[in-house]
Amino acid sequence: EILHKENRHLCQRYMKYCLGITHLAVKNIAAEYTILKNFLIWLQQEKAISVKNADSNIMEKYFRLLDSKNIKEGTFNNMLQAITHFFDYLKVQDIIQKVPYHVEYYLKKEIYTHHNRSINEDVYMEMIHKLPLFPEKPRLVFLHLWALGLRCNEVCTLKGNAYYMQGRDAWIQVYQYKMKNYKKVPIPLALYKLMKVYIRKNGILPEEYVFQNSTGGAYLYGTFRKQMMKYCGKYGIGDGTYQFKSHDYRHTLATMFYDNGTSIQSVRDYLGHDFEEMTQQYIDYMPKKISKANKEYLSKEENSLAAGIKRCKRGK
Repeated sequence: EILHKENRHLCQRYMKYCLGITHLAVKNIAAEYTILKNFLIWLQQEKAISVKNADSNIMEKYFRLLDSKNIKEGTFNNMLQAITHFFDYLKVQDIIQKVPYHVEYYLKKEIYTHHNRSINEDVYMEMIHKLPLFPEKPRLVFLHLWALGLRCNEVCTLKGNAYYMQGRDAWIQVYQYKMKNYKKVPIPLALYKLMKVYIRKNGILPEEYVFQNSTGGAYLYGTFRKQMMKYCGKYGIGDGTYQFKSHDYRHTLATMFYDNGTSIQSVRDYLGHDFEEMTQQYIDYMPKKISKANKEYLSKEENSLAAGIKRCKRGK
C-alpha cells in the first residue's frame, strides 16, 4: 500500500527495529504501524513526497487534517507520538537532520474520565455458584482473575513452576508482559491445591504452560473469552445479559482492596503498576468512600454543622 519505494523501505526498517530492539508488545507495534502506514499513504498523494523531505508545512497540513476528524484527544496524541517515534528513528539513523515539527505544539490536553468497571457482587457470586457447570480450563482461568486480579494474558502464560509454598503461605510467580518483569503475589490455599491437582493430573512439566492450546502453546485469550461468553449465556449469568470482560475483575479486586482500607500504594504494588495515577484509574466507587468518611465525621457531635448554634430570643 505504501507505493513510494523509499518511504516503504524506511518503514520496513523502522518496523524491524521496533520488533528487534524495543520492549513494545506486538499488538502495540502493529497499532503504531497502522498509524504510520496511513501517514505515508497520505504523503505519497502529496506529489509523492519522500518522508525525508517532509517539512513543517506538510506536517502542519497533515496534523490539521487529523484534527478535522474530531479524533479524541488521547487517540490524537497516540497518533502524533507514533509518527514522532518514526521521525526520531530517522534522526538517530542520520537519515534526516531534525524532526520537522515540535511535538509539544500539537499535543492536546487530555481529561481523563473514570469508567466504573467493577462487577456487581450478585453477578460474580452467581458466576461462582454456577462455575462447576463450566469446562475445567476456563473455570480455573476465571478463578485466577476473580481471586487474584491478574491480567488474562498473565494467567494464560503461567508455567508449571509458578505455584509454590513459602512457610505456610501459597504464592504464585507471574510474568508481567506489560512491565517486562516478574511479580510474586500470595494466593488462596484452596486455589494452590486446585492447581497442584490440575498440574499433576495433566502431567504438566515445570517449564510447560499450565493452560495449553491444542498444540501445547499458551491458551489464547480469544479462545477463553469466547468460551466464557458462550457459557455465561447458556447458564443465564446476570439474567443472560452479562457480557464477560476479564479485565473488569482486576478493577473489582482493586476497588475491594481500597474499600477495605488498603492504601493506594499497596494496591499499586499488588497490581504491578509503575505509577499511582494508573492505579487510581482502576479504583471505582471513590465517591462512596468519600461519602462514608463524611458520614463518620459528621456523626460526631463536635463535628456537627449545628454545633455552634445557640438558641436566642427573636430580635437578638
